Amino acid sequence: MILRSLLILFFFFQSILSANSTYTIDAEYFPEKDFVNGRQIVTFTNDFSVPVDKVYFAIDNTLTEPNPELSKAVNDIGYVNGYTSSPIIINSVKDKNGKLHRFEFENELQYIKIKTYANSKNIFFVALKKPLSPGKTVSFTIDFTTHIPEKYNIGERLTLKDTTTLRFAWYPTEFTHDDKAWVLNKFVFNKASIKQLTLTVPKKYEVVMAGEKFETHQTDTKTIARSESSIPRFGTSVIISPKLNTLTAKTSDGVSVEVVYLDKDRKREAQFILDAALDVIPYYNRNFGQIPLKRLVIANSPVMGDWGMASNSFIFLGDGAIGSAQVNISHYMNRWLTFLVAHEIGHLWAGVGNDVDFNTDNYLSEGLTNYLTFDYFENRFGILGNMFEPESGLKGHFLINYNYLNFETALYKHQNNYRLTKRDSWHEPLSLANEKSNLHNKESKDYSIGYLTFRHLENYMGKESFQKGLKSYFLDNKDYYTIDDFKMSLQPFSERGLSPFFDDWFKGIPALDVSIGSVSSVKEGDQFVDTVVIKKTGKAVTDLDVAFVYDTQTVKKRLRNLNLNSTILNQSNQVLRNVILDPESKLLDDDRRNNTFKRKLDFYYFGNSKALLNRKPLEHYFIGVTPFLMSSSLYGAGDLLGPGLKLFGTDHFSHFWKAGVAGKYSSLSERSSTAVFAEYTFLLPRFHYLNVSSTYDSNKEWDSSVSYVQPLFRPVDIGLYGHYYYPEHTLFYTLKRYNYSSNELSYSAKLSWQYTNLKTLYWHTISAEISPKISLNDLDFEKYYFNVLKAFSLKPRVLLVPQSTIGLGRNMQSVFSANSIRGQGIVGNRQGQKMFKQSVDLIIPIQYGRSEDVGKLFVYRGMAVAGFLEAGNTFTNDNAFDEGVLTGGGELNILLTSVADMKLAVSLGYGVTLARSDVYDFSEEIYFSFKTPLSIYAYFFGY
Repeated sequence: MILRSLLILFFFFQSILSANSTYTIDAEYFPEKDFVNGRQIVTFTNDFSVPVDKVYFAIDNTLTEPNPELSKAVNDIGYVNGYTSSPIIINSVKDKNGKLHRFEFENELQYIKIKTYANSKNIFFVALKKPLSPGKTVSFTIDFTTHIPEKYNIGERLTLKDTTTLRFAWYPTEFTHDDKAWVLNKFVFNKASIKQLTLTVPKKYEVVMAGEKFETHQTDTKTIARSESSIPRFGTSVIISPKLNTLTAKTSDGVSVEVVYLDKDRKREAQFILDAALDVIPYYNRNFGQIPLKRLVIANSPVMGDWGMASNSFIFLGDGAIGSAQVNISHYMNRWLTFLVAHEIGHLWAGVGNDVDFNTDNYLSEGLTNYLTFDYFENRFGILGNMFEPESGLKGHFLINYNYLNFETALYKHQNNYRLTKRDSWHEPLSLANEKSNLHNKESKDYSIGYLTFRHLENYMGKESFQKGLKSYFLDNKDYYTIDDFKMSLQPFSERGLSPFFDDWFKGIPALDVSIGSVSSVKEGDQFVDTVVIKKTGKAVTDLDVAFVYDTQTVKKRLRNLNLNSTILNQSNQVLRNVILDPESKLLDDDRRNNTFKRKLDFYYFGNSKALLNRKPLEHYFIGVTPFLMSSSLYGAGDLLGPGLKLFGTDHFSHFWKAGVAGKYSSLSERSSTAVFAEYTFLLPRFHYLNVSSTYDSNKEWDSSVSYVQPLFRPVDIGLYGHYYYPEHTLFYTLKRYNYSSNELSYSAKLSWQYTNLKTLYWHTISAEISPKISLNDLDFEKYYFNVLKAFSLKPRVLLVPQSTIGLGRNMQSVFSANSIRGQGIVGNRQGQKMFKQSVDLIIPIQYGRSEDVGKLFVYRGMAVAGFLEAGNTFTNDNAFDEGVLTGGGELNILLTSVADMKLAVSLGYGVTLARSDVYDFSEEIYFSFKTPLSIYAYFFGY
């Protein structure tokens, strides 16, 4: 979520041009130094009603210094996109006669509060020689140098395979304005006409740029690209690479679409993207208004991930969409990619097409774009069309059944985000400035809740009226739009006033839950009169559709302006079988579990993919039965189960349970058996949960546990204004009851405290376990454990990671066991009541940012190495330091991705005894691990 908030922030100080200004830009790219030199001729016409003596511009210098709220290690590894001291330099501003204009930077905090640092080099003004009267025009030239914005000090991240991308604000762009003044206190994009943009690169490179007209030609040493556009836009996106492959076609309504991809072997994936775009654009033009789009470029960014980023007539897609789609099994990705393409194209109407204040109304961009996307998606695949195709082949069939609880429609995903937001008390008005918002929940707010509110508004107005209003809104021509402007665009198409709805749902914190109070049927002659009493919690205005379900028909009726208690009747000659409130999931309803009179059950057995793809997880109870290979209870007595068969059930919100039979191996008694097991988990607000589990096996061993997990959320400063919460502290409480045989019984209590600080890359865990009695010998058993890890940056992306572990036990000989080099710094199988370990890892990245196929299932992303030293001992007396052992070795981590860019960061290591006391034998070991510092580093930061 930090990254999402910072990505939104990235676009702020790129607020752009008055529509009456034009730019002519001549620039040259120098790849060996990673910068662009540019000369920009600005022709500015004063369309204010008053004279103007300054012209305000923004440039993207938001990352000119490290984030002071984050440690040097986090800044150095690029956790927040890196930084550079001078991304964009304004060298000079001159008039048409070559005389210098004065220009000055201003601190944007006097206008708007988004970032808490690096605020002094983003806004500057050019002082005109004399005040410019309304209607008059002036020209001046800005010479600038841009260090590639996406590169900064981590070159492999966005310059993969020698490919460079430029998106927004790589040249100065004007702020918008109203009739009398510059608008500097809003996060708004405005547009300008790029009369001509010429970009020169070395001859070995190819270039594709946004624009209605685009052409390239070559000289002996250079490639010269030229773009022209009469359509105002807020930036010119560019992709530069030694080799670009292009597929081109025209839509049925005449829009030229180019898909630019990096690897010639990805033609099939590029064609899929092209076909999707050719279908989406005419649909949007028909239903939401024909925009002046003549040419659209969709470019394959080399950056890992399934993401998209739109600008005027240009879209970047992450390499999960094109570059690595080959390993993304088609059924798993095709509909998601269709959704992604439709979403990014939708921004050409909402967000890019109609500029909004992204500081307060970002949902008018992301949420409204999601509305367009779902309208297209549901028209093509059905109202509740699943994101995954039903015909999936053998591999896809396996994946669906392996991930049986992860497959849901995108609609249910958004509804669940809303439900969790309400449950966890993060809900806030949609229209709210970032400095007052819960930033960690911003994605759910803007994308999910924003979309669902527009879906609810469609239900309130009626789809035809709502979409007529949308068409009027999208075809309007204003510098930027507020939520009140949006309401005014819709109002002429609504038969009732929209202010109550907007006040409740956009500007307030609405509460709405509809439920069935009672259902009754009375037979009158050969007809049944069915009466439904509906309860409403919350005062937010809404309409409600009610479906009466009979044997051969379903009758849908509507209640307008639903009251707290409402009654609706229907007459039929058939017996009523069920009643469903809001059958098409149109409302922003707090709880959909009570929307059905006779709640249905979704039953799944392993292999029945159809049951998974068609289930309704937020409305129906879900029960399934499936085999499993390996399972262990996190809070049990250390048992490992598998293989086995389990029955499970969940309402997807408040609880989850499972029960079954399996083979069992007990690490305490070191015996195998057959066991029956049961486990129940209560899911509580803010990721608290209570777990109860029990296992009974053929050796008459009975293990039971009750545990409670308590994350403690607190506000954290991350360099942004606003509220950011995450659980730095997590407490674990566990009570256990277990026996080794029929006449041995033990109880224990365990308390653990886990502290995680992502700002400083620091972790520690402290735990204490106490058993009041072991029945055979009346011994008290105690166990205490402490682990601490901290990462230090030696130079960018090179980390030194020391880690210390101490364990103390009493009255049990084998409290701690040493059987692995990377376990406690020792080898063999020595046991004891006390343990210590001190290790240090030096992590060095070799290369990251690659994209090479490994067979048909994996993509190679890069590698890193680490060396380690580890000293420790496990002992029962006071000879801890006399009997210790020192080991050392190295690790190699190969970072791979697979289906849907799932990361696999396994490390191969070799360790050997370097020094030892007599009680230890010399040993060496080759091992694989997902848990060493190198593996963790590669997983989170290795791309």
